[in-house]
Amino acid sequence: MKKGRVLEVGYVCPEDLRFLYSGATALVLPSWYEGFGLPVIEAWACCAPVIASNITSLPEVGGDAVEYVDPARSESIAAAMRRLAGDSTRRAELIVKGTERLENYSWRRTAELTWDTLRPLLNGKKC
Repeated sequence: MKKGRVLEVGYVCPEDLRFLYSGATALVLPSWYEGFGLPVIEAWACCAPVIASNITSLPEVGGDAVEYVDPARSESIAAAMRRLAGDSTRRAELIVKGTERLENYSWRRTAELTWDTLRPLLNGKKC
């Protein structure tokens, strides 16, 4: 593969995904539908900056730690990719912000919130 090219890999097994995130200039996620935004969190955990759609749940998950694009405009996506590829300061800023934002998400916290929601139902109380 030549330097400066986009690598489209298709399916990647979970065990190998962290290596791709860790070596990426950025995760580019121009998704039209994203249930939660787990790829954003996975990228942050591997210190990869993120470019993502400005629609669906992604802005809520990403906050100010993501470079947003209009998924309907390929020029928007390409411009963000060029910007991050050429601006190591911006990449570093997004990595720091992503790492900080990552602290809001953990499986433990998810389990605690789920339990807090379900506990009243187990005791016969309505939410």
